[in-house]
Amino acid sequence: MNNINLMALNSPLPNADRDDAKLKAACQGFEALFLHTLLREGRGNSSVSISSNEGQAFGVIQDLQDEAISKEMAQSGGVGLGEILYHQLSKKAQVSSKVADNLSERRISP
Repeated sequence: MNNINLMALNSPLPNADRDDAKLKAACQGFEALFLHTLLREGRGNSSVSISSNEGQAFGVIQDLQDEAISKEMAQSGGVGLGEILYHQLSKKAQVSSKVADNLSERRISP
């Protein structure tokens, strides 16, 4: 997560806005993880053999590069998976909140 996201999560926002920012960051993080997996697995066995020390070092560097690329891709919109996930989960959260509000009103009302 970059510094901007960390600052947004620690800022004095109302709880709903803070929760919304956390959900958005989590969805973006999930998309980055998904894209990283696609990049890593899409390469398959075409990369350098990892039997030598140089091959192992290259594999680690390549994995770190894939991770950085996937984070950048997710932050710039990626393939849209994070945004779709965010919209679906935020709808579910709104429905759950409304249901909880209705239940608490029923308990309070005579």
